Amino acid sequence: MKHEELEKYCKLIHHISGKEIVEKEEVSNNVVSDYYSKSAFFYKKFHSKEGAMHLPISFSNKDSHTSKLLYQADSIHNTIQEHGFSKVLELGCGMGFNSTYLAEKNPNVKFTGVDLTPNNIKEAQNNAKELSNITFRQMDFDNMADLEDQYDVIFAVETLCHSTDVAQVIANISRRLSSNGKIIIYDGYVRPDAVPLTDTFEKQAYQLLSWGFAMTEFQDLGALQSSSKLEHLKIEEVKDYSENVLPNYKAFQRGAIKAFKYPRILKLLLNMKLISMALIKQMSAGLFGPYLIQKGYLGYYKLVISKK
Repeated sequence: MKHEELEKYCKLIHHISGKEIVEKEEVSNNVVSDYYSKSAFFYKKFHSKEGAMHLPISFSNKDSHTSKLLYQADSIHNTIQEHGFSKVLELGCGMGFNSTYLAEKNPNVKFTGVDLTPNNIKEAQNNAKELSNITFRQMDFDNMADLEDQYDVIFAVETLCHSTDVAQVIANISRRLSSNGKIIIYDGYVRPDAVPLTDTFEKQAYQLLSWGFAMTEFQDLGALQSSSKLEHLKIEEVKDYSENVLPNYKAFQRGAIKAFKYPRILKLLLNMKLISMALIKQMSAGLFGPYLIQKGYLGYYKLVISKK
């Protein structure tokens, strides 16, 4: 997407969705849960029939789409095997794609997945009904007071972005981390070296991208790394996968561009409640993400964190 196209698509989305609706929506647990409940069908139809809800990481066009989606989970598996870990917690497990896969590969390891959305938990439980080493619970990872276990691995794939204070969430969950355990996070962030957005339509595109993911804004990676809330923790690894998510993200963008060729039809279907706002949000997220990554404003990273 070229810069001169930003104005066109920002105006299109505002026309379809209602600019006031977009700008005044306050992200809450209800908004996030509603988004994922209504998005599940589209994820399974167009992204992953197994229920994956995250970006694929690609190193070769020869890799299958499923293998790209499993990259994050495979890295968790390697950590479990390397250290002989036995208890694993996933924050924001969605429909259980990652944890169910890991539970099948590690039958002697106990897995727990928590998610805010009731429909996701039901889907995850159904998908893992033959497995005895995994449990799913509906829970807000900003408030897990009744989760008493200690875990060797706590991981999150594109979910902590929904918190307004990621550093505080990490500090809180670190209390449930075993002495030699690891927190592993895959997510999008504002790059530490990002130049602030000043262009009107780049700022609108960023707002629409955040809205499209049911977020207030992306967390700043540099601010997270330097947060005093993490002073008792060690950030062992920060790895940039921005280039590796772009190929599939651009495919998502091309699909959104095709759909937005018919704004009147989309607006009519939305008004008739034949499609949900969640679909427009998804297309908005697909449309602007690659642009802001290629501009160097956003990046996709893996973080590995441990206790000092």
